[in-house]
Amino acid sequence: MRLRNGAPLLAVLVVAGCKAPYEGEPDYVPGALQPNDAAVARITSGSAPLSLWQGQEQTQSHEDRGLSLADCLRLALENNRRIDIARRRVLVADDLVDEAIASALPRLSADGRFTARNNDAGVDRGGQSISFQEREVFSTSISLIVPIYSFGRVENLYDARTLGVEVAQLGLERERQSLEFAVRQGYFRVLEAQKIAAVVRQSIEVVERQLEIARDFLEQDLVAKNDVLAVEVQLAERRQELIQAENNIQLARATLNRLMGIDVNAATELEDVLEVDLWPPDLLAAMRVAAERRPDLAALRRQIEIAQAEYRATRADFFPRIYAFGSYNYTSDDFQLNQDWLSGGAAIEWPIFDGGVTYTRLRRQERLIEEAIDLRNEQSDDVVLDVKQAVLNVQEAGQRLDVARRTIQLAEENLRITRDQYGQGLVTSADVLREEDRLSRARSNYFRALYAYHQAYARLVFVIGGEPGR
Repeated sequence: MRLRNGAPLLAVLVVAGCKAPYEGEPDYVPGALQPNDAAVARITSGSAPLSLWQGQEQTQSHEDRGLSLADCLRLALENNRRIDIARRRVLVADDLVDEAIASALPRLSADGRFTARNNDAGVDRGGQSISFQEREVFSTSISLIVPIYSFGRVENLYDARTLGVEVAQLGLERERQSLEFAVRQGYFRVLEAQKIAAVVRQSIEVVERQLEIARDFLEQDLVAKNDVLAVEVQLAERRQELIQAENNIQLARATLNRLMGIDVNAATELEDVLEVDLWPPDLLAAMRVAAERRPDLAALRRQIEIAQAEYRATRADFFPRIYAFGSYNYTSDDFQLNQDWLSGGAAIEWPIFDGGVTYTRLRRQERLIEEAIDLRNEQSDDVVLDVKQAVLNVQEAGQRLDVARRTIQLAEENLRITRDQYGQGLVTSADVLREEDRLSRARSNYFRALYAYHQAYARLVFVIGGEPGR
């Protein structure tokens, strides 16, 4: 009767336990595919482009500026799923620590049973039947097992799981650094693409003015028609370059939006970065800082300690387990002398021979320790190489930036002189266009060098694991 009354409750518990978390969740739809006009709204706190190469200062309020690099980093850390995944791994590692603790705690279990038979249980002695059990019997017991000592098995398992939490936290930190590096790269790629497009636009304006001058001179029979044709050809080439430059802006912006976890179609505006504070290269100091700060190196060191702790936990399987036990029992059988009773005691369990499983596991754990050491050493050498390459790239980018500044000054002066000579009839339009092309390329090279330096420095920060110091 008790079983029948409890059956509905048991069935509800079984059904509830079978449902997995988040089961039946709707499919994910990217923001770019959602019919929402707000999804493609302008993501900005304002933006008015700064002067591109003449160096003028423009007054801007905070509302007129675009997203700063700090804003982009904040959005990425808030919205990027990789960070959420890394955070969840930390929580999973915490759960494994709780599991290790739980393995050392007492275990309480309950058992209930109902049995029925079609005849009486008993014995027959000389024609006399003796029954010693009812046909329908309900029995239950509550058991308690208390671990006493496991020769370091639980302690080493706890140490390994605790170190696993540190590894997960270091992984989260490295994931954050990777995301920040990617955002910095994307941020400066957008700015570089915008500057290149602005250079092309200014070049188009210069060529259009030159075309007007050439046409005026042609009407006065001061130049040949070829001069006008040459300018028209260069103007068409510049307009093609502008199409490509604007396409590069869209691709760079979409990439940055993706990193920030917003709609890739959002017209994100950025705050310009034209200043740069050159870092004085110090290779040895950078290598030392990387060896101390790199989270992945620290994680690999912890992996060695984890493998060692797991080896010690496995080795404990050669030794016995000592535990205490106790139970409370009840039966509904009226034929029993006592229908409820307590029992308890202590026990030792010693696996004398397990077919070599423990020995094989120990041998595997030893090889995992050796592998963890090799991985740490290999990564250390890779870090040294990465730091050297990053330092050299920063040094090279700084030198290119200085050369690019001087090249612009020379190109501007050459264009001015050539224009004067063209006005005097000493040179042709081809000469003017040649100098204009040199100036345009000099300006493009300057901005490439400027943002290449920012990206090289961002990579240095990522490779070192933090600011290198000065």
